[in-house]
Amino acid sequence: MEKITFEQVKQGVTNWYSIAQDTTLVDYLYQHPLRFEIASTVYDQLVDEKHLKLYFGYKEKTINKKETMNNIVGQFFLIIIPDSLDKEENYKGDQLPKDVFCFPAVPYGPIGSDEISSKEAEKRRSSWKNAKRRKRTLEKFKSAPLIFQIPRTNLTAVSQINHLYFGLVNKNILKRDFQYDLIVEQLSEGKEKQASAFFDTARPVPPFKPTIMDNGLYNYLKLVQN
Repeated sequence: MEKITFEQVKQGVTNWYSIAQDTTLVDYLYQHPLRFEIASTVYDQLVDEKHLKLYFGYKEKTINKKETMNNIVGQFFLIIIPDSLDKEENYKGDQLPKDVFCFPAVPYGPIGSDEISSKEAEKRRSSWKNAKRRKRTLEKFKSAPLIFQIPRTNLTAVSQINHLYFGLVNKNILKRDFQYDLIVEQLSEGKEKQASAFFDTARPVPPFKPTIMDNGLYNYLKLVQN
């Protein structure tokens, strides 16, 4: 978890919105294996929330390909905002609304199928590694923001850390209609850590229109397209 100011949130989300229009640049980031490590304190502090909004930001105005992989990935970050707080009227002055959490992306090494027991989880993560498939999905949704909504209960208090991975899921086998997915991996404590993945709980925007985000952060930053 990383401390962040409201100004950094606004600038980072706006930066990412601009960067996301360049699919080649975005895919340069996505080709590096990355994940977000979510502390269980989020679960504890947001116990009364049913859903959470997940926004993405980038610290710099563009992705500098001359930087190291660690630096490029480290500029990418995730913002978790309680659904009940993500209202335009709560974004006032220079103050960040309470109970807003920031987690930087971290690179991770190659993984095997035994890290998550579910074959479906591995299938979706493998789809994300398919450059052509990932690029086609980027092209299809490049005009829409990358936002997710997930049930708070998926960030369980059972483990100290939850891992969030990007994936692609095929919603129509006949048409091979892939869309973004966010896979939650819960690690149980013990001598042998066990993991389980949760599916179809993250609601992605895209493909859903930004209007489902009500009058939240994107509205405040005037990034919602009609």
